[in-house]
Amino acid sequence: MAGEPWNRVHIPFPSAVSTVRIPFTSTTDSRVKAVLAEKDKVLKLIGSELLQTEIRVMYELLYILNNSYRGNKTFKGVKQVEQCINRLKMMKLEAALQDLTELCPNKIQRRAGEWDAPSQPFLEWLCLKVLGGGQLMSCSLSRCSRAFMLSKQQMKLEEFVILNVVITSMVSRLWVICRGILASLSSLYQHLLQLLGEVAEAHPMSFLKEFSLPVDMSQFLPPSDAFLQTRLIPQRKKQQEVQQGVKRKANEDLGVSINRGSFLKADLETFPQQH
Repeated sequence: MAGEPWNRVHIPFPSAVSTVRIPFTSTTDSRVKAVLAEKDKVLKLIGSELLQTEIRVMYELLYILNNSYRGNKTFKGVKQVEQCINRLKMMKLEAALQDLTELCPNKIQRRAGEWDAPSQPFLEWLCLKVLGGGQLMSCSLSRCSRAFMLSKQQMKLEEFVILNVVITSMVSRLWVICRGILASLSSLYQHLLQLLGEVAEAHPMSFLKEFSLPVDMSQFLPPSDAFLQTRLIPQRKKQQEVQQGVKRKANEDLGVSINRGSFLKADLETFPQQH
C-alpha cells in the first residue's frame, strides 16, 4: 500500500500543461461550478477554527503527557491521531485545492464561448490528492474510535478520570470533524471525475499509467467508512432540497396586509392604566 501513488506524501506534479482550451457548454459550466463549490466546503472545514482549536488542544495535551504517560495505551492512541493530522498537513491538500481555483475560468472567460480549464494531468493528480486525503480521514476516524475506547476502558477502571474525560471529549469532536471532511472530499471527488471525463474527451493527455481512479470513493475506503458515506451523502442532498424548498416558500405570495390599527386600539383599552 505504501507504494500506491495516492499514499505518497509528496505526489510528483505532472510535467505537462496545467490548462487546456475546451469549448464552453452549459454542462461544463455547471460541473465547474459544482467542483468549485465542493472545493470551498473542503477548504472551509480544513481551515475551520474549530478544527484548529482541537488540534492545538491535542498538541498541548501530548506535550504535557509526553514524559509521564508515554507508555500509556490511550496516550499512544492519541499519538496515532496526531500522526494522521500531521500527514494531512504535509501532503499540502489545501494548496492543491487553491491552485484549482486559479486554473478554473472566471465569469468573464465563461462568456467567451471557449476558455481554459484544468488539464487532464492536473485533474488526475488532484484526484490522487483527494483520494489520499480521504484515506487519511478514514484512518483518523478509526484511530479516534480506538483512542476513545481505550480511554473509556480506563474510566471504567477509575484511572485518570479527569484526563480521560478530556481525551474522550477531544477525540469525539475530532471524529465528527473528520467525518465531515471525508464526506466533503467524497463529494468533491465525484464532481472532479465528471469534469475530468469531459476534459479528457476534448484533450486526452493521460497522466496515470499504472493506476486507475476508482469510480466512487466508497469503493476505495474500508467497508465501515464506505457504509458511512452511503448514509452521509443522501442526508446532505436531502438538507439541500429542504433549504431550496424553504427559499421557494419564502418567495410565495403572502396575501394582502391588514390594517390592525383599530384592533390594536381596542386591545390596549383592556389594559388598566397606570397612575
